[in-house]
Amino acid sequence: KNQRIGGDEALALPPSTTTTTLIAMTDEERDECHNVAKAHLLQKYRTTGHSTSAISRALGLHKGWGSDSKIKALRRKLRDLRREDPGLRAVIFTQYTAKHDAIVEKCKKDGFETFEFNGSSSATKRDRQIREFQATDDDNSSRPAVFVITLRAGSVGITLTAASHCFLMEPALDPATEVQAAGRIHRLG
Repeated sequence: KNQRIGGDEALALPPSTTTTTLIAMTDEERDECHNVAKAHLLQKYRTTGHSTSAISRALGLHKGWGSDSKIKALRRKLRDLRREDPGLRAVIFTQYTAKHDAIVEKCKKDGFETFEFNGSSSATKRDRQIREFQATDDDNSSRPAVFVITLRAGSVGITLTAASHCFLMEPALDPATEVQAAGRIHRLG
C-alpha cells in the first residue's frame, strides 16, 4: 500500500463522496412505526425483561416502515442520475427482503436493467448476477442498470466496481456494515 512508482502511490483509489439524504416519513408511516415498535417492546419486556436487542428487534419487526417515502425518493434520484448518465450503474442495499422485492419491481418498471440477489439466492445465481452487472462490453455498459442486494447477503466479499453510486436504504445498527456495503463499489478491481 505504501509502494510508490515515480513518486506517486502505486495503488490509489479516487476519492469517495458520501451524501446522506434524510427522508421524512409520512404521518401514517410514523404512526405505524411507533405503534409496532411500542407493541413489540411491551411484549419483549413482558416475556423476557430488559434486553439490549429489544429496540433493534422492534425497529426491524415492521420491515416496511418508511418504505413508500424512501422508495419514491430512490426512484426520483435514479431517474435524475440516468438523465445525467444514460449508462448509470448503481447498487442498492436494503436490509429486508420485502423492501428488496419492492425495489426490484419499481426499478424494472422504471426501465432499469435490474440485477438482484438476497440471502435465499443460490451461489450460482449470485455469481451470474455479479458477472453480468460487472460486464462493461459495449452492449451492456450503455444501458442503465441497478443491482439490488440485501445487506446481509452482499455487504462483504463481492466487487461491484462497475457501479458509480451506492444507496443504503436503511441505517445499520453497526455502522461498519454500512461502510463495508458502500465499499463494494469503491475498491481496486
